[in-house]
Order: sequence, then structure tokens, then C-alpha cells
Amino acid sequence: MSSPVLIRYMTEFDSSLAPHVESALSAALSDPSSPSADACIEEAEGFIAQAEDLVRSMGIESRGAGPEVAADVKRFKSRCGDWRVELSDAKAQVDRASLLGGPGVGSNGGGQGGSDEHRARLLASSDIVDAQNSRLSGARQVLADTEITALEITEELGRNRERIRSAHGRVHEVSGLTNAARQVVQNMRRREVQQKVAVYAVALLLAGGVMFLIFHKFRGKDGVDGGASGVDNSGGTDESPHVTIG
Repeated sequence: MSSPVLIRYMTEFDSSLAPHVESALSAALSDPSSPSADACIEEAEGFIAQAEDLVRSMGIESRGAGPEVAADVKRFKSRCGDWRVELSDAKAQVDRASLLGGPGVGSNGGGQGGSDEHRARLLASSDIVDAQNSRLSGARQVLADTEITALEITEELGRNRERIRSAHGRVHEVSGLTNAARQVVQNMRRREVQQKVAVYAVALLLAGGVMFLIFHKFRGKDGVDGGASGVDNSGGTDESPHVTIG
């Protein structure tokens, strides 16, 4: 979604700067030999510079705004590049018209021939300059496209960074849950060991108690049997006959 500042930039570009640029370029191209052509070119160049500054501000403001806004900014930059090309063409036509429309140096044929030769050299120089300007305009357009691509890559990297952060957050959450589950399993194992130890201890105590009871039971039985045997032996001695010697 576009911010209010970005919407204001786009509105200013479409409703204010674009009509002035196109009007000035149209006036310069329609009559290059007119005395006002140079003024139209200067006016168009000033408005184009303002438009380029505004597009740069759009690029800064549109960071992270989404692909649709980036496409709009790219379209505005493309229009500025087209205007630069038209401005170079208008300058070339005005310069050519100025050279061809100038008065001769002399009235005789030799002077006229020298003037024509001088104009031919100037036209050749103007063509070279125009070619260089065209190359510069193309390079400027490539630079603008590269800047847009860099902005798109930066936005994509920002979105990937957010995805990576979200993935890291989920990994940390899963790791925390795994640690908690591991702790629960360890506690369960510890309790299981404790329960086994308690069961074994109780079993040993019960076995010891049972053995103790059995031992005392058999020991008491042996004591009772021994006492009964002693009583039987003493009774037999008392009942034996006494011999009296007279």
C-alpha cells in the first residue's frame, strides 16, 4: 500500500511536471529555428531535473512498499529517460537549425564556400556530440534501470530476511518444546527408576519379614519339643522301685 507522501509525489509528477516537460519539448521540436527554442529547451531541462529528483525521492519512499509500487516508480524513471532522449534530439535540431540558418561570412563565392565548409565541420562536430549525448542518455537509462533492479533486490532480500527470522523463531520454539519434552521424559524415567527401587525395597522387606517369621516359628517349635522330652525322662526315674537294705 502506497504511503500518503508517495501518492503526493506521484500526483505532482503526473499533474505538474509531466505537462510542463512535454509542452516545452513539443514547442522546441515543432520549430527548432525559432528564437524561443533555446528557452524551451532550458525550461524542459529544468523540469526534467526536477522530475528526476522527485523519482529518486519516490524510490527512497517506496522501499518495502511492494512490487506494484516499485513498478510505478520504474515507469516514472522510464519516462524521465525518454524525456532525456527527446531533449537531446531537440538540442541537436536547434543547433542544426542555428548553424544552417546563419548568414554567410562573405558575399563572394570563396567566402561562401569557406562558410559552408565551416558549417559542415560544425555539423559534423554537432553529430559527434549528439551521438555522445545519446550514449550518455542510454547509460543514464541503464543506470536508472540498475537502480530500480537494486531496489527490487533489496526489497526481496528484506522479505527473505523476515522469512529467515520467522523460521528461526519457529526453530527456537520447536527446540524449546523438544527440550521440555526431553525433560519430561527424563523425569518419567527417574520416577520409574525410583518406583522400581521402592518396589524392590518393599519386596525385600516383605521377604525378610516372612523369613523372620518362619525362622521364629520353627525355633519355637523346636523348644517345645525339647521341653516335652525332658519331662518324660524325669518322670521315669521317680517311678523306679527303691531297694531297701536291712
